Amino acid sequence: MPSRTFKYFALGLAAVLAPAVAAAADIPYPTKAPKYIPTYAPTWAGFYIGANVGYSWGPWSSTGFLPGATVAAPVGGTATPNVNGWIGGGQIGYNWQSGNFVYGLEADLQLSEERDRLNWTRPAAGLAAVIPALAVFHEWRMMWFGTARARAGYTFNNWLLYAHGGAAYGNMKSTLDAGPAPSISLSESHSKLGWAAGFGAEWMFAQAWSAKLEYMYMHLGSVHFFQGTTTPVTSSIREHILRVGINYRFQPLSVRF
Repeated sequence: MPSRTFKYFALGLAAVLAPAVAAAADIPYPTKAPKYIPTYAPTWAGFYIGANVGYSWGPWSSTGFLPGATVAAPVGGTATPNVNGWIGGGQIGYNWQSGNFVYGLEADLQLSEERDRLNWTRPAAGLAAVIPALAVFHEWRMMWFGTARARAGYTFNNWLLYAHGGAAYGNMKSTLDAGPAPSISLSESHSKLGWAAGFGAEWMFAQAWSAKLEYMYMHLGSVHFFQGTTTPVTSSIREHILRVGINYRFQPLSVRF
């Protein structure tokens, strides 16, 4: 009889606990929270900085105390110095992107090794060399220059083709030595504001890195050296610039689970 009582008790207890066991089976086991993985979004948008090297060439156009002078005009003449040389510097900018169209602003500053030298001699003239011979050394230099430009282009397959243009500025120096009589030694530099425009191609070869090849034409107008002396020189500053560079882009972060 006790065994039958135990049997009935066990069946009743099972009937009571069955719903609780079934509910417990539906409770999910604890799992780890998803891991946040920061990744770079594939975009040209955002701030970037970079460096570049290249070559720049003239020609400039100058008038004044230059070869071609005659006895009647002993300090008049024209020349076309080829102010050529290596350049190097850095750039900083910001891009916006809408679909395949990219536009932005960029500023750069360049140091320059551009220069050209001209040596010429005006022979003596007149009876008993009334007008003595004159040896002249003349040098033109581009010391540094920079630009602030807008850029606009089209991107495809990690390439960006763009045009650019805006303001330019630079510092030019001219040195003039002549002798033996009259003896002249002058050196003067001027800064000038102008404009620049060109085109280029940029290749995104890594998540935050890109390389570029760029052409730019720069015109700084006319610069007047040695004004107020008897040997003024006026130079028209025109530059063709070809440079390669590399940029690091500070892109916005996206999150992937």
